[in-house]
Amino acid sequence: MICTILSGCASQSSNTQKDTELVAAKEHIAKLEDKIMEIETRLTALNDKINLEDAEKPAIAKKDAPAQLPTEKVQPAPAAKNAIIPRPSKALSKFAETFQQDEATDRFREAKILYDSNKPADAILEFSDFVKDHPRHVLASNAQFFIGMGYLQQKEYKMAEEEFSRLLISYPHSNAVPDALLALVKVSGLLQKPARVSYFKEKLSSHFANSPQAKQVASIVAPAEKNIVKPAEKIEEKTTPEKAPIETPRSPEPPTAPLPEMNKAETNGIEPSVVNQ
Repeated sequence: MICTILSGCASQSSNTQKDTELVAAKEHIAKLEDKIMEIETRLTALNDKINLEDAEKPAIAKKDAPAQLPTEKVQPAPAAKNAIIPRPSKALSKFAETFQQDEATDRFREAKILYDSNKPADAILEFSDFVKDHPRHVLASNAQFFIGMGYLQQKEYKMAEEEFSRLLISYPHSNAVPDALLALVKVSGLLQKPARVSYFKEKLSSHFANSPQAKQVASIVAPAEKNIVKPAEKIEEKTTPEKAPIETPRSPEPPTAPLPEMNKAETNGIEPSVVNQ
C-alpha cells in the first residue's frame, strides 16, 4: 500500500515538472514571435523609405537638368575640284611614330624572353625579323647582337662571327659595339684564329680603354700564345754525357828482327811467302 502511495506521488510530481517546463517553453516561443514581428516591422519601414527615395530621385534630376536647345544637323560643304587636302600635322605623325616604336619595343621584349628562356633558335628568328622590319630602331643594334649570341649559344661559331661582324658594319656607333668586340675575341679563339683575336683585342683596348669589356678582354689569350714558351722560361734538359769507352793499354809488341836474306841457291830459286818460325 505504501509503495502504491509513493509511486502515485512520484508520478504526480513528474507530471507537475513537465507542465512547468511546457509553460516556460510556450512563454519563450511567444517572446521569440514578438521579436520576429518587431524585426519584420522595421524591415518594412526601411523598404518603404528606400522606395520613397528612389521615387524622388528622377524628379529631382529632371528638375535640375538644363533645358536642351534645338540643334540642326550641319551638312558638310562639297569639296572643290582643286581643293588642297590638308596633311596630318607633325604632332600626329610623331604620335604615329611613337606608336610604331612601342609596338616594335614589344616585339623586342618577346624575342628577349625567348632568348632568356633558352630557346635560341626561336629568338634568332624573332630578332632577325625585328632587324628586317625596324633597321633604324634604337634597339636594332641590340637585336643584331642577340642574333650573334643565339648562334653562340647553339655553338655555331662561324654564324656567330658573321652576325657580330655585321653589327660592327651596320651600327658602328652603337652602344653594343664593345660587347660585340668582346664576343668576337671569344669566337675567334674558339675558331682557332689567333690573328683575329689579337686584332679585336687591340680594337677594344684602343677605342674603349675604360670599358668593362676592355678589362675583361685583357685576360683572354690567343690560342697560339698559350703554347709559346719564352726563352727565359725554357727548361733545360739535363743530359748526362756519354761515357767514352775505356781503352785497355796494349802491351808493346817485341821488335821483330829483319829476316836474313837468303840467296837463291839456298831456296832453290823460290821466294817464300810464309816463313815458318
